[in-house]
Amino acid sequence: MALLEGLVDRWFAPPAQHVSEFYPRHLKLIELMWTADGRGRATFEAMALEKVSYTQFVTRATQVVVRGLAEGWIEVDIPAAPTTDDSGYRVRFVDPEHWADELTAAFAVNLPHGEQVDTDLEGDADVMSS
Repeated sequence: MALLEGLVDRWFAPPAQHVSEFYPRHLKLIELMWTADGRGRATFEAMALEKVSYTQFVTRATQVVVRGLAEGWIEVDIPAAPTTDDSGYRVRFVDPEHWADELTAAFAVNLPHGEQVDTDLEGDADVMSS
């Protein structure tokens, strides 16, 4: 019976999925960059989300950042070679209003009723400039 199950599994199993080794590491780097210097925590607190943990927020918001990178309203600076100087790794919100709108939309079901998200981000001018 085990031999027959093995053959059936081999014939009807979905094809093997290839997952890049770089993909999860790339996402982690983007996450570390956009949440650096307390920016992730400050954004989370400013949104005052209900029933969303910080980890859930960062995971979903990182996907918004990735979409922003793909669409060009967020840009990153990554040094040509790894460096211990964290200032070489920067995220620039080219269109901060678009970022705020997309982030708000991503969490629309979790926002307190009638609440408005504050889109004024404080911090390093380089983070906000293009």
